[in-house]
Amino acid sequence: MFMDSDNGRQQELDLVVENLNRAFINEERTEAVIAACTLFDHGDDKRHVQEIYTGADRALVKLLNLSMSFADPDAEEIALLVKALDMVYRCPGKYVWTSYLDVAEVLIPLYIGILELCLSARDNLDPTVVDITNSLLKISNCRFSSDSIDSRPVVDGMGMIAQLVGVADSMVDIKAKINAIITISNLTHETEDSVLLSMATFSKKAIPNLLITTATNPLFGDKTRKVSLGGLLNISSLAQNQALLGVDVGIIHGLCNLMREEDPDFKRGATAILDCFSKHPSSGIALVKYKKGIAVTSLIRMTHEMDDTICRSAISSLRNLLETPEVEKAMKSKKMNIEVYKCLAKSTAKLHMHTGPMTRGLPQTGAVRPNSPAGPFRASSRSYEEVQ
Repeated sequence: MFMDSDNGRQQELDLVVENLNRAFINEERTEAVIAACTLFDHGDDKRHVQEIYTGADRALVKLLNLSMSFADPDAEEIALLVKALDMVYRCPGKYVWTSYLDVAEVLIPLYIGILELCLSARDNLDPTVVDITNSLLKISNCRFSSDSIDSRPVVDGMGMIAQLVGVADSMVDIKAKINAIITISNLTHETEDSVLLSMATFSKKAIPNLLITTATNPLFGDKTRKVSLGGLLNISSLAQNQALLGVDVGIIHGLCNLMREEDPDFKRGATAILDCFSKHPSSGIALVKYKKGIAVTSLIRMTHEMDDTICRSAISSLRNLLETPEVEKAMKSKKMNIEVYKCLAKSTAKLHMHTGPMTRGLPQTGAVRPNSPAGPFRASSRSYEEVQ
């Protein structure tokens, strides 16, 4: 077992964990959790690892389970327990993931229940929501770190996804909203995570609409917006989602707006997503029909960008549209096909001259997920303080 050089602290830690495990009546629980918060509130990685090895995480989850089992849970006690666990999770990611695998079966249902109480309560419980979303953000981060070799999903079930979307859509502290949005974006990295399945069971478009709304809202800051756009790209790269999302007027409108942004990262993400949508006939027709072809016009404009990634994604999108008979017919009816052909001829020649032959699809510059399109976006584990 890990032993800190300060044997006195180990003894103090042993006592605190023992009291957490033994606490039952109200006074014992209060004293135990206050002592835990006092001891765990520091920034020393080694000491947080020591807390994990000593079983502080298991003891806190055990006591949290007890507190939530009462008919009228004590909000203050629950808030302190959630805070104490988030303190312990300041340890390096691989230890957070090890702890999560150990306590997830009990912890996730507890988090769902607590978030439900917080979002429905009239009292200001924002600090508790912030602490829970902080912990979930750390967990979702280490799931995709190089230290993690376990392939199990972070969230197994729709309840937590629904609560994260609820946090993001509610009038809670902006820190909690951003934590929830980035956590959802992190979960889109892997098809095993139920955030992708949730589109078929829980409000089919809730997550994509949340991500595009965040990506187009300057109030969230560029870094959070780009993380959200990356999440939408991950979801859009799955063939089964392209027909569903590509016909959504709100998403198409948001992507067209992003292609007008000065920051090329937004243009890269938007054109990469449209490249995904353009592969499906119904989505292609929706792009052609949207506001008299403004999406197609935007893609034509993107072929003139100096950035090769943007240019190639736009060209690939336009090619996909022309190569789909139903979509080409729709373009002919709006007299757009000739303009697109001319654009492709000029743009492809330009790319061939500067960068070599144009290949099908997106340039592979580091896929976000195996078999998904490449892009500049990767979901981030950064907390609110880091992304601001």
